[in-house]
Amino acid sequence: MSTLIGLDIGTTTICGVAIKPAGERIASVERPNDSGATDLPPGRAEQQPQRIRERAVEVLRELNARVGDLRESVSAIGLTGQMHGMLCVDGENRPLTNLITWQDGRCLEPSTSGGSWLDEMRQRVSPRAWEACGCEPASGFLGSTLFWMSRRDAVPAETDRVCFIHDWLGGLFTGQRPVTDPSDAASSGLFDLARMRWHAEVIRELGLPEKFLPPVRESGEIIGGLSAEMAGATGIAAGTPVCNAVGDNQASVVGSIADAACSVLINLGTGGQISWAIPEFRREPGMETRYLPWGAGELPGGFRGRFMLVGASLCGGRAYAWLNDVVRDWLAVFGQTLDREKVYARLNELAAITAPDCEGLSAVTTFAGTRADPDLRGAITGIALNNFTLGNVARAILTGMVDELCSMYDAVGGRSGCRHTWAVASGNAIRKNPLLTGIIGARTGCPVRIPRHREEAAFGAALLAGVGTGVWTDLDQAGRVIQYT
Repeated sequence: MSTLIGLDIGTTTICGVAIKPAGERIASVERPNDSGATDLPPGRAEQQPQRIRERAVEVLRELNARVGDLRESVSAIGLTGQMHGMLCVDGENRPLTNLITWQDGRCLEPSTSGGSWLDEMRQRVSPRAWEACGCEPASGFLGSTLFWMSRRDAVPAETDRVCFIHDWLGGLFTGQRPVTDPSDAASSGLFDLARMRWHAEVIRELGLPEKFLPPVRESGEIIGGLSAEMAGATGIAAGTPVCNAVGDNQASVVGSIADAACSVLINLGTGGQISWAIPEFRREPGMETRYLPWGAGELPGGFRGRFMLVGASLCGGRAYAWLNDVVRDWLAVFGQTLDREKVYARLNELAAITAPDCEGLSAVTTFAGTRADPDLRGAITGIALNNFTLGNVARAILTGMVDELCSMYDAVGGRSGCRHTWAVASGNAIRKNPLLTGIIGARTGCPVRIPRHREEAAFGAALLAGVGTGVWTDLDQAGRVIQYT
């Protein structure tokens, strides 16, 4: 019997799962992504790729050991990870820069034209051209970072390719130059999603070197076999199929939703997303249109799949983490030190016994701005002399996290032709605070499902690898193995 591995290179953790074709998760391994670069200018966010490689190899080695203990063997490896960020590599796949992540803010800094670098990007390209990309450019996107580096002559001279972190690992695992897929390519802000190709007009108007952009291949298709070097490092047999990576948002959808036609997904982790499938490419105000590799028909360029509308919040679970930090910081002023997890536990308890209306208190959780307006800030409103309690604040922030995402759905849901009967909830924030399930159900008016497995993106990458290697004919069939609590 075959065993599939999914590897997720997340912003804060690196996670892997091993699953059987019946959907049974037989092993999971998680390591902290402790690759963060230090001593950076304010607003910068970078991670060290070689440390990410070390952690990824640790995860695969441990997973393979656990699979071997069950007298099984690995039949394929699927990949996913944090989207948008950029890494420069040379012709031998050696990193020339750190990974500049999706959280990086250098493109919000003043440019030589007076506004920000992001403003300059948007002025150079027509709105019509951006429409075909499925999203507006944002700081932390590969295209934005490459523009910043190009305008400042900061692209290393030895650069052969710019890529996403999980695509780089796919190249390392197979001994090849990195390739990408439509989901990640579109997350760069440089991909013509409507026509499934790099957007020549956008790239030309921004003055970017198109030769550095990786070839685009289908999500989950086999890109090569595991090299002898990586087989020695991980213990997985040389030649084991390695499948093309997919963006973590798409992997979470694939790994969470058994029926894409009638489910809306709310994911709350470090950030937050609300996603639902649509049968054809379309744009809606305030939303991103992203690729979803579901196998629902032939699209231009030979790709099979459909699309989805995605509303993204930059804070998501970070809003609740912010409250935790504030509580501990205030207590520290009085010489009190509390464990982070104990503070979360107490906040959860207080929020659970607080009335849903929070005695008139409400929170807007755009503390880190939005994609469209990075300068927008959040707020706690309705403060009276007797309602500014920790329980009210905690529940208001949890409600605000959900409301920020659901308001995006409300704004365009009717026009997208969707009729959803299920809300699927995923992400660490959901699992760490059961109250969120009830808040989502009340806000959407739908029953809420939570996948039994905790590692939705890694699970989705494993399912996609199963489709790529013929375990299932398509993702509709693969999705039937997903189980819910």
